[in-house]
Amino acid sequence: MMFRRTALFGAVLAALVTLSSAFVAPAPSVVLRGGLRYRPATHQSLLVLRAEPEVLERVKDLVAEQLGVDKEKVTDSANFVQDLGADSLDSVELVMAFEEKFGIEIPDEEATNIVTVADAVSYIEKNQSTSA
Repeated sequence: MMFRRTALFGAVLAALVTLSSAFVAPAPSVVLRGGLRYRPATHQSLLVLRAEPEVLERVKDLVAEQLGVDKEKVTDSANFVQDLGADSLDSVELVMAFEEKFGIEIPDEEATNIVTVADAVSYIEKNQSTSA
């Protein structure tokens, strides 16, 4: 388990470094200065509208707890880094918390795509039943 966490941490750090130089995000994302990715709120809202309310609330609770922010700030479209102040270590810890809380495995290459509450909810709902 420790090796997996170390490997995940290393992979996320490497991905964050790579983001600053050459990152091509899948549509409908927009790459901003510094390689940060932005998805329009309408896209995220559509993802979350289909979400199970219990999954959405559990994700919001977990994010607020892990990042030490008020739950009111944890909106569907909240970006962990830009809106909630997460750093690279926080991002790794969030992914590990999602894995533990929802009984799923998030591969390193998928973890770098989970940057908002909507991304997390969408990934969890798609993969929760396949992990059980």
